[in-house]
Amino acid sequence: MIRILHFSDLHGNQRAISAAKRVAEEWDNSVVCITGDLCSSNSKVDPAFDSIRGQRVCIVPGNHDQPHTDCFADLTRAVWDVPYLIEEERLTVVGLDSETDKMESQIAGLTISKRNSTVVLLAHRISDLTIDFLIEHFSFSDYKPDLLIVLSGHEHFRKSFVESNSIEERGSAAVLRSRVYSANTLCLGVANHISFEEDGLVLRTVYDPGSMAVEDGWIVRSDWGAHPSDTRWQRGYSGKYGPPSYKLEPGEDPLQVIDDYWRWILSRSE
Repeated sequence: MIRILHFSDLHGNQRAISAAKRVAEEWDNSVVCITGDLCSSNSKVDPAFDSIRGQRVCIVPGNHDQPHTDCFADLTRAVWDVPYLIEEERLTVVGLDSETDKMESQIAGLTISKRNSTVVLLAHRISDLTIDFLIEHFSFSDYKPDLLIVLSGHEHFRKSFVESNSIEERGSAAVLRSRVYSANTLCLGVANHISFEEDGLVLRTVYDPGSMAVEDGWIVRSDWGAHPSDTRWQRGYSGKYGPPSYKLEPGEDPLQVIDDYWRWILSRSE
């Protein structure tokens, strides 16, 4: 079974990194993909990334990981020397450096040997033009994968949880996009999990429950502005003064509340 676990933008946050390690342990035997900004202010990467559990750990640099040859130099287990192409059983992983203006030339230099049905493309940020160029590059090689999975980060407000992942047809390929922000203060270590199971493609948003900032039925410690159309957002919680907080209904999923909030933020910026 193919399993992909997607983290991004941990920004050297120690609590987020610890949470991500626990998530990777829970979803063991996944290909772990981290799409940039592992570091903060171009510092050295935390060696803990080498101990993340996974079938393979694939990393690409972000704008905070520059130069990545210095930031990632101490990593010995993870794959990070972009550009790269890894051909696993039934899965091809392509890692690009989006912090240069030569992504198309990186793609052009890749040599494909296996005709796997699924290709995973990792880049910190990526344009539709680059996706189209990759699909065209495959076509020249007489290679048409069934599915291209595009993993990215960078856009902190544009986090896609499970529901907002969607498959679109682009040229000769079906494309599934995943964005995530794993250093979210309310949901540290959050990741998108993509698996191919008997019932088909299954998409999940997974996280470390121990890192979710929920106390006594409230989502707390938020630096967000409250959603004005929902009266369950209020200043403080349980009689305490503080930042905007949200009163959960019994059985309500905190992750869905967070997702709804970010969708509202996004709708305001469009």
